Amino acid sequence: MGEHLSGISGINVGIINGASTSMALRIGSAVLRHKSMGAIFREAAEYSVASYRMYPNLKKEEAILIISENSIETTEKIASLFLSSLPRKLNINIQSYDYFQLAKNGLSDSAFEKYNVLFICGTIDPNIPQVPFVYISDLISQNNLDILDHILEQHLDTDELRIFNNNILRDFTLQNLIEQLIILEPKKLILYVQDMVERLQYLSHIRLNPRLLISLYLHISCMVERLVTHDPISSHEIQREFEEQHDDFIRMAKESFNQISVHYGVSIPVSEIAYLYEYFTLA
Repeated sequence: MGEHLSGISGINVGIINGASTSMALRIGSAVLRHKSMGAIFREAAEYSVASYRMYPNLKKEEAILIISENSIETTEKIASLFLSSLPRKLNINIQSYDYFQLAKNGLSDSAFEKYNVLFICGTIDPNIPQVPFVYISDLISQNNLDILDHILEQHLDTDELRIFNNNILRDFTLQNLIEQLIILEPKKLILYVQDMVERLQYLSHIRLNPRLLISLYLHISCMVERLVTHDPISSHEIQREFEEQHDDFIRMAKESFNQISVHYGVSIPVSEIAYLYEYFTLA
């Protein structure tokens, strides 16, 4: 079009694309101020920046996030167990979620755009500011459950809260959790896992608190099943660095794992040891 109009003598022709109301007003104002056409178009192009406004849905669905550093299938089983402990269906989404994604993204994770997260429950705290966290080990030991009661009392009456707490006491025992999460015989496995953890604490001179111990028992139980079913965690994000800096811990972990290795016919890879080490860094 510009080429055709340029054939008309006596006038200058300028064409600009992406015109908007604000751009038209800016150009009109410049014309009234007798600016040159070149200056007008340069300014229009300079200030031609797309703008936007978001209108988020202010009424978000309430949710409880259940997280685990184990597989998503394991996390879904824990979420299902928590859901079955409620005395009735609530208008709350019990959502299984990936621990590593949540820990990496923090409050910028899409979960917080989509949901009003009441609290997070899991084996390791992802350290999300302003969002309460409940350890699964606290459900097992019945410790520090005031946060849970305080939040759920807005949805359950006194009798229902009592039933819920009794159900948690029944469902969230270490043995029952392991029975729900893995196919291996739980009583024997728990004994092997406890012996391994005790040996590793002795060799490393690091004592874990009861909360971390229970979480670690769960983690190792799930780890043994992964190894038995040939589905181990094959890598760790800083595995090479871990191998270079913590060869002593790797040696101690393999030594502590010896009884489990002999009984179940499995060996523990460095990638899995790296995740065990994370528990000891929290002690």
